[in-house]
Amino acid sequence: MKQKVTNQTRRKMLIGGAAAASTPLWMNMASAQSETIKIGFPTPLTGPFSAEAQDQVRAAELAIKEFNDAGGFNGRKAELLVRDTKLNAGEAATRTLELIEKDKVGFVVGSLSAATQLSINAVCKERKVLFNSISQSDAINEAKDWSVYTFHEALNPTMTAGAVARYSIPRFGKKIVFLTADYAYGHEMVRAFERAGKEMGATTLADIRHPLGTSDYSAFLPRIKALNPDILVLCNFGRDLVNSAKQCTDFGLKSSMKIVAPVLLYTSRIAGGAEAFEGIAGGTSYYWGLEDRIPQAKIFNDAYRKAYN
Repeated sequence: MKQKVTNQTRRKMLIGGAAAASTPLWMNMASAQSETIKIGFPTPLTGPFSAEAQDQVRAAELAIKEFNDAGGFNGRKAELLVRDTKLNAGEAATRTLELIEKDKVGFVVGSLSAATQLSINAVCKERKVLFNSISQSDAINEAKDWSVYTFHEALNPTMTAGAVARYSIPRFGKKIVFLTADYAYGHEMVRAFERAGKEMGATTLADIRHPLGTSDYSAFLPRIKALNPDILVLCNFGRDLVNSAKQCTDFGLKSSMKIVAPVLLYTSRIAGGAEAFEGIAGGTSYYWGLEDRIPQAKIFNDAYRKAYN
């Protein structure tokens, strides 16, 4: 039954619920026209994903400025309320609850991490507040976490790791080792890579898991080398990806295997340096070079450069 609910039905339900709460209607309309539109933005400003989170905040602030400069919505301006989840599910739930009950946000956007998005979603579902997750995750799209208040704006591991697998395996080989961050994001990336690889006869030699926020990968590297895979897949993100890429490079793994990363962002390349990521293949949801052939990408890039030098 849930799968048959259309976007139009969702909108009608949300609009109908808002209208039912309007008593008296003219008073709410007058109040709404003068109120600021508050947008909650919980994201991991501290921890191993801090660089990526701060990048998201900058882009969100740019969007808010453009919205307000254009006159807002019927004269109503928007305000972004950023809160640090510290990459912790409990902290994320607490900050989200504060945004809803104390700050009276109209809706919530953010999370970045699959480690926090489900706790944010649970709070928003309970309080009947819209949540738009911008995390790479399959779980947020699954029926058990679905609600009329749940939205997802991002690629997911099925898309991302699947695309990278279909590119990599025919070019580099079928024997695969995964170095995986031990939480939802890493697990889902492995699952998607293996699903795509199965169609091409790929074999998993090992899925070597490490804790989120690992700084030293030296204990894992000799085992990876001994397994002698065709491809080493780094199923991690942020500072974890930077540290593992650098240490794999220093250990000399690139000479005997191809290293790929399902999600390879510009922030990681800046943090790790050119040498660490030389020769590593990966996928990305947005590449600034798109401005050469897509006008809207050029408009966005120019606005971002102007805002943040």
